[in-house]
Amino acid sequence: MALADAALPGMALAGAALAEAALPDAALPGGALPGATLADAALPGMALAGAALAEAALPGSALPGATLAGATLAGAALPDAALAGAALADAALPDSALPGSALPGATLADAALPDSALPGAALPGGALPGTALAGAALPEAALAGGALAGAVGAGAGQVQVVAAS
Repeated sequence: MALADAALPGMALAGAALAEAALPDAALPGGALPGATLADAALPGMALAGAALAEAALPGSALPGATLAGATLAGAALPDAALAGAALADAALPDSALPGSALPGATLADAALPDSALPGAALPGGALPGTALAGAALPEAALAGGALAGAVGAGAGQVQVVAAS
């Protein structure tokens, strides 16, 4: 499925199966995609600001430069996702799994990642000021460039960083 530059504001796609979909620069602000499956989807530059992606599965998906500001990704699975330069400011990602995800240059300012798992995630040059990391686990995460500078939140000291580079 290819929907380049599609404008789909507020579209409801709960539980949709969009594996390997190609949606470059598509706009789905405020869209509802809870439980959607977007495995290996190509979503570069996609606008998902304020979208509901709770329990969504995005393994191996490519979202470079995507806008997910204010999006809700509670319990979402994003293993090995490519989120270079993605805008995740004010996004809610509690209990989310991002193992092996690449987030170089991603902006996570004021995002909430409590109890999320980011083992092996790459966050070089990422911006996390005001990010809530209470209970988050970042073992083997690559945090070059002071990615945790400014991270806050109750229990932020509980963050697990093992062998960070």
